[in-house]
Amino acid sequence: MKRLTLFIILFMAAFQVTFCQIEKDKAVFKEYEVPDNWWNSEAYINVPLDVFMEIIKEGIRKGYTMSIGGDVSEWGFLRSTQAAMVPSYDIPSEYIDENARQFRFSNNSTTDDHGMHLVGYHTQNGDDWYLIKDSSSGSRNNEPNAPEFGYYFFHEDYVKLKMMNFTIHKDAVQDIMRRVER
Repeated sequence: MKRLTLFIILFMAAFQVTFCQIEKDKAVFKEYEVPDNWWNSEAYINVPLDVFMEIIKEGIRKGYTMSIGGDVSEWGFLRSTQAAMVPSYDIPSEYIDENARQFRFSNNSTTDDHGMHLVGYHTQNGDDWYLIKDSSSGSRNNEPNAPEFGYYFFHEDYVKLKMMNFTIHKDAVQDIMRRVER
């Protein structure tokens, strides 16, 4: 069974976060066999889900943008509303953790099927909504002159459960990297 955990890689001026396999509680850096894995590097650092989310939250609040990839073929991803969220019948927010992600990865209900650009955020009722710029044809489902043309909002739970990787400038995460073992 493939084991899913988060990992990060430092290269040149960027910081990439995605997944690796775990065998006997030790990181084993094998090829992550999904269509978008072209990097194939062994220089990965594992981070827990809370650190994954902390990097996203702190980075975007500092004004950094990031590429982000994950699963957009979900019931909660609606092009008609230009929003993505975890449906209420799926999993309550408080139960989204590494185990929930692993379960979906192992049964292929979470896949690495699309990359986008996370460019901003909005907090409403205590929840973060991330502004996603998407250049795919599906993101152009409204009038071309509309201000939201090509954009979505992803709820923080959707990002936490369904996004699998991101790349951000290393300056955005210097404080966090000091706490992460390499």
